[in-house]
Amino acid sequence: MDSEKIIFGLDIAKGSTVARRDPSYAVVILQDTNLEKLRMVERYRLLQLIRDYKPEILAVDNIYELGSNRGELLRFVGMMPSGTRVVQVTGGDEPGSLEAIARRYGIAINRFDPVSEAHACALLARIGVGSVLQVFEDATRIVVTRARSPGRGGWSQNRYRRKVHGAVRAMTREIEADIKAYTESNKRSYSLRVTRGYGGYTRGEFVVEAPMEELKVRTGRFSDVQVRAKTIERDSFKFKPLGRRKRAYIIVGVDPGTTTGVAALDLGGELVYLGSSRTVGIPEIVERLSEIGKPLVVATDVNPMPHSVERVRRSFNAVAGVPPESLGIDEKIELTEGFEYANAHERDSLAAALYAFKRYKNKFSQIEQKVHAPSDLDEVKARVVRGETIDSALIDLRSGTPTRKEGAEAMVEKVESPKVKDETLLRKEEEIGALREYVSYLEEKIAKKDATIERLEEKIKTFKTEEYKKLKREKEIKIRNRKIKQLKLELKKKDDIITGLKERNRNINHMRRLEMTGRATPVKVVDSFTRESIRRTEERYGIKKGDILMIMDASGGGSATAKILAELGVRAVIAWSEMSHAAASELFTQNIPVFSPEELPPRIENGFAVVVTDDLRRAIAEWDRRAEEHRKNQKQEWLEYLVNEYQSKRKKELEKELKRPDSREC
Repeated sequence: MDSEKIIFGLDIAKGSTVARRDPSYAVVILQDTNLEKLRMVERYRLLQLIRDYKPEILAVDNIYELGSNRGELLRFVGMMPSGTRVVQVTGGDEPGSLEAIARRYGIAINRFDPVSEAHACALLARIGVGSVLQVFEDATRIVVTRARSPGRGGWSQNRYRRKVHGAVRAMTREIEADIKAYTESNKRSYSLRVTRGYGGYTRGEFVVEAPMEELKVRTGRFSDVQVRAKTIERDSFKFKPLGRRKRAYIIVGVDPGTTTGVAALDLGGELVYLGSSRTVGIPEIVERLSEIGKPLVVATDVNPMPHSVERVRRSFNAVAGVPPESLGIDEKIELTEGFEYANAHERDSLAAALYAFKRYKNKFSQIEQKVHAPSDLDEVKARVVRGETIDSALIDLRSGTPTRKEGAEAMVEKVESPKVKDETLLRKEEEIGALREYVSYLEEKIAKKDATIERLEEKIKTFKTEEYKKLKREKEIKIRNRKIKQLKLELKKKDDIITGLKERNRNINHMRRLEMTGRATPVKVVDSFTRESIRRTEERYGIKKGDILMIMDASGGGSATAKILAELGVRAVIAWSEMSHAAASELFTQNIPVFSPEELPPRIENGFAVVVTDDLRRAIAEWDRRAEEHRKNQKQEWLEYLVNEYQSKRKKELEKELKRPDSREC
């Protein structure tokens, strides 16, 4: 079999790697134009297939389908042939799910069928999609040790120990000579660390910067010496791209000017780049587009195409995308609906690219229905955009390859048993002997494990009841702790409410004591002349009929606020700042005196404002006297106004009568 053309696609068909029983796999084997599908393959059978076919690639959706953790994955990879690479087709340069990546390359997939997913993995890996898992370093560790322990003994035992250690030293030097010749000819390096013993070495360890398959080192047991070689594992898994991906075709929109906007779409209409800059020039645009992909169409939103955009188009020998007429603002906004852009330049470049894609969209859909090879899809689209017909483009690309009927699979299914490469009888006998020894070792190990399992099961039965009780008790404690925490929060809220009510009660009691003495009258403080501030004072201290209020900031109130004080039955107001004319007039109308701190000075006593009761009475009496005088003056002014108004009116009537003709004749 030609291993260079064999690819395995893999997906779990039943079970899971984290379950106690190994999963079953769906396996698809690609070899040239042949396809073999296996639906339910056990893990041991999968490894046997890999050893028989020695595929170049084992393609999976996720590497952890081969093992649930690092250790299992290392064991699986270690049992595969050295030339087989594990490729994960998702992630890396191809973000997204397997279904999305397959759709991107025109591969049909049924996500409910493991065989279909395995087939998609194999097809994607064949066209270079995915990343190669690197489990081992390009370095090998070779260890030379004694094949047996010399044990205890006298002089003869010392002679035997010297003989064994001498053999280890001789083998170490022999291997070092071979490694030294290899490293010098291949410009590699190696290191050697030895442990000295009686008469020679007890151990020699080489670390060589080369893959194990390149080193011609014999391993196994050689009389008194044992040689083992193993590729060094990496500290962490790494991935590298499967192959150098060719640049994809793109449709470019350019909006030139002081600020240049550039947009790029793939041939599926997906946005792959959008940006703008004030400092970018034509060379920088060309360089940036070269990094993004291969411009197939360079488009603009105006007709004719600007000279700078034409220079970009010529740099790539791309097809010109020019609308019949320059696109209007409304049309550009409609085209770019659903896309995010930073400014008008990015919008215009994006509109140009989208308009060009819209022109070829129907043709692209026809191509996607006819082309079933993902690697040919974009190339056919590119040829059609450049002027070829779909049929001629397909004939050119398929020349020299088998004709593929529309709607049929690209591969031919076959059901064959894997062919095992011929091996020499000696090699088979060696493998059989090694396997028998390994089976004996495993049987002994299984017997010990069975005894251990039986003993542990007895312990589990003993501890099961106690553990269940313990878990139940811990669960009840957790529920109780959550309840206690909730009750503590509720208790704290209620304590805060009680503290506030106690404070309010103390304030009210203190005011009442001051009222009962008769010497001082409490004054309730209002921060500002607003509805909210009056309401807060009422909630905190209570405002009843006959109370004295002291307003610290009286500038904000009006006639409506003054009416609130009248409705509460306030006896008097002390204003620490100037009150509006509307509010003062309303309070005067409601017969509520307004005093300044100079007219009725308050005092602070135990945190409350009070006024001397006698001062309050005198101030109110004085205010009543002035108010009465003011009312009398207002009445007198009103009467004088009426008299003057009447006299003026009567005077005008007499003047009219004198001007009449009949009055002059008389």
